[in-house]
Amino acid sequence: MTKRNRKTMADSQRKFDAAVHVIRSLPKSGSFQPSHGMMLKFYGYYKQAKEGPCNEVKPSFWDVVNKAK
Repeated sequence: MTKRNRKTMADSQRKFDAAVHVIRSLPKSGSFQPSHGMMLKFYGYYKQAKEGPCNEVKPSFWDVVNKAK
């Protein structure tokens, strides 16, 4: 890995950590209330960043919550 790639990855990690901190520190009754769908998107991005690509079997059509993940 080149020095530039390491710097880019470190910068990406700092941005990711900052974004996670912002989402986790949102007040429960503040002026900005993300929708359920938006929170599911955030969760999906978080899981993909932490665990990598999804290697699980696709959920059934009727499993709405897991299908949204």
